[in-house]
Amino acid sequence: MATTTNYSLNKPTVGGDTDTWGSLLNDSMDAIDTQMKANADAVAALGDPITIDKGGTGATSASTARTALGLGSAATQNDTKYAHRANNLNDLNDAAAARLNLGAIGNNAAELTAGTLPDARLSSNIVRTSRAVNTGGGLTGGGNLSSNRTLSINVGVTAGTGLTGGGTLTSTRTINLVTTAGAVGTYGFFVSTGGTTAFGGTVAGSNLNPAGIGEAMTNAYTDSVTISGTWRCMGYAQDPGVTDNPITLFQRVS
Repeated sequence: MATTTNYSLNKPTVGGDTDTWGSLLNDSMDAIDTQMKANADAVAALGDPITIDKGGTGATSASTARTALGLGSAATQNDTKYAHRANNLNDLNDAAAARLNLGAIGNNAAELTAGTLPDARLSSNIVRTSRAVNTGGGLTGGGNLSSNRTLSINVGVTAGTGLTGGGTLTSTRTINLVTTAGAVGTYGFFVSTGGTTAFGGTVAGSNLNPAGIGEAMTNAYTDSVTISGTWRCMGYAQDPGVTDNPITLFQRVS
């Protein structure tokens, strides 16, 4: 006895099954009826419309179906308006439009509004920010070229003994000779009351009296002005007990 290919339903034999063909057909019809009912029940269980969790869209129109599936408005656009990954993003005939859609720029670096150009696309005349201006002796500032840099002079002119002024070279400086009597660096003739002082020796200013001599070079004239600081003997000052005219040139050193 032959059967159907998919569901193996019995088929009456042509010219045979004289007394059984009716039963065979009835059994097959009953099987078909049962399966159809099961299919209908299964479809009805899916709901109308069929929900997303059961394989549907949960919508009764195309627009609500796109919304339910999260497709957005792009799903309705003309296919030639966009570059597609499957076409290696080069399916537009207009190269400028393709670059615009891809957020790319043209060949002109001035069109760059975001991102970073690779070094290979930069002119060899462009200075990289990794370059730096380093300071040598007497300078401060400098640094890499990621921002503006300022170099400043870090040396100055110092006024030595007997001089005033000076300072760093951030502006013009003036050096002046000290002219105030008794100031450090100045000279004077004095009589020393502190004993004999050899050339280069020092004596306290409190032991010095300003002095001068007369024409005969025999009489010393002294002043009782109080002298401050420390003075270096620039001659030879004898003890007043040894000579009457121990007048000597001194320089104040502190």
